[in-house]
Amino acid sequence: MRYQRFGKSDMEVSVVCPGNWASGEKRWGGVEEDEAIRATRLAADLGINFFDTAKSYGWGASERLLGKSLAGVRQNVYITTKMGRKPRSDGKPGMGPVDLSPELYGDAIDESLRNLQTDYVDLFMAHAYDGTTPLHDMAGGFERLREQGKIRWWGISNFDAAAVRELAQYPGFAGYQGLLNLVEQDALNDIIPACNESGVGFMGFTPLGMGLLTGKYAELPAFAANDVRTGRYYFTTQGFAAAQPGLEVMRRMAETKGATLAQLASAWVFAAGATVTVVGFKSESQVRDNAAASDVTLSEAEVRELTQAFQGTSASEDRYGARGK
Repeated sequence: MRYQRFGKSDMEVSVVCPGNWASGEKRWGGVEEDEAIRATRLAADLGINFFDTAKSYGWGASERLLGKSLAGVRQNVYITTKMGRKPRSDGKPGMGPVDLSPELYGDAIDESLRNLQTDYVDLFMAHAYDGTTPLHDMAGGFERLREQGKIRWWGISNFDAAAVRELAQYPGFAGYQGLLNLVEQDALNDIIPACNESGVGFMGFTPLGMGLLTGKYAELPAFAANDVRTGRYYFTTQGFAAAQPGLEVMRRMAETKGATLAQLASAWVFAAGATVTVVGFKSESQVRDNAAASDVTLSEAEVRELTQAFQGTSASEDRYGARGK
């Protein structure tokens, strides 16, 4: 397993970071608790020391499962979780609006600490921008938690590049989590450069394109209506067809390098500028495959070939709310 310094923090993290959304959310097709625990413990055994979750992943279920899984090795790993998301007002599954009012931070971190069975979080992040809270007020809320010893570092997810630069002045601001994969490359244009300028570690999530880039779908899949993947552009007829030439390039390169498509997809995220790749899992075999991605290296020519193979294959989405582009 390879390790990298995470931005300006003192953390030396594994370049592979298991994402625990599926372990707490039924909208990924479900995962058995025992299997998720075994897979997480296997990840730690394989040298992975960085684990990602969020309060909104099953509304505490993912945090509780991760805390249970890491019992006994907490002192050897780094945990990041996120706050700010609220449930949908209609009671349906999924995430509703965001609220980053500073008075909420104390209760939010205390609940996450209870769920995770720990007395501090290594990286506490705002899950998205709420459109109203001044960045200074948000930063103040996080810095107070840091002074109290409840968090070591803090960060943001799904904000724009201007927010990264504006927050760089705060000593505890060390992390950004954003969308990055071969079919969704927008972060290369502005977010990653801003993180590099500001000493902020970049966590690239959805590196496998929600499974598309593993090559497991020979035909356009039909997901349940409430599945997280339903409605993604690359799981529409047009988007799925647009990705196929790029997937063929991946297959040829993966065969040459003796790697799986999933490993190649994560290796591209590293090479494109991410500090770590936040990669989901539902089984021990997937954890093994994901972990081995740290051993796959790409030349500049290979990175360029993969990047170009997928350019123009996705429909851009505004993920940044009022802090948007």
